[in-house]
Amino acid sequence: MALQKAFIAYSTSDLEICKALHRHLQIATNGRVRFWRDNRIEGGDLWEEELAWNIKHTDVAVILVSSNSMNEESYVTHSEVPELLRHKDKRGILLIPVKVGPVTLPNDHALKEIQFGPALNILPPATEMHEFPAWCDEATKAISDAILKRNYVPRHTGTVEATLDSLK
Repeated sequence: MALQKAFIAYSTSDLEICKALHRHLQIATNGRVRFWRDNRIEGGDLWEEELAWNIKHTDVAVILVSSNSMNEESYVTHSEVPELLRHKDKRGILLIPVKVGPVTLPNDHALKEIQFGPALNILPPATEMHEFPAWCDEATKAISDAILKRNYVPRHTGTVEATLDSLK
């Protein structure tokens, strides 16, 4: 099976939680998923184009849903989530929203229609977070299992033969 691409959407205010989750997911998926987050954008790159390209080419998106990422000013809310939802509808990408700390979405929010992954019920720490608490291991496992159990064949590139080959 081809390597899956996973996009991680998060608020920069949740950076330490994102970095810890990213590390844990890389280990849990044993190299079968290539995770992308905006730390790969380098000086001089056109960052909005980089984000758009990676959203367009992702198979899975893990969306860290927090009071930071869902506020009215957030780039995640205004740009990334709408694009990810569009690609979910257009190409069938898997979206896994994950609550980070207490957050309440409005009843009409588009993410409310999608089953959330396990909550990471921790508030973003003021200091760097090197390790998740032990109970977060269960959340990481559930997220990685959701990604890996999906035999993903992109709708726009799959043929019957490619689909059958990917399931072998």
